[in-house]
Amino acid sequence: EIYQCDWSSDVCSSDLEDFDRMVRDDLVHQRLAALETMEASIDEERLTQEQAEAWLASINDVRLILGVRLAVSEESTPEDFAEDEGKRGAFAVYLYLGFLEEHVVTALAGAV
Repeated sequence: EIYQCDWSSDVCSSDLEDFDRMVRDDLVHQRLAALETMEASIDEERLTQEQAEAWLASINDVRLILGVRLAVSEESTPEDFAEDEGKRGAFAVYLYLGFLEEHVVTALAGAV
């Protein structure tokens, strides 16, 4: 659950829980719509700007989830995950998603 507020401090209590309640449905809807667009356009040779933006959103969401679960930092390297095969593979996917994300951003920047 990536939307759940689970910090142990009081900072999270009422204000952030209220914010979570207000935006959760919209965020879920937007993310599901982006994934549906991605799935529908997976075999396309060229993407529309709207499709590319959906791809970017989906790639970014998955990359963020992996980064949080792996506790990736700016200084993280493949060697940091060498001892754990699962984390090593997940970090490789994280890096690849970053590569894809960069290329989608570049393509979108060229389209503007």
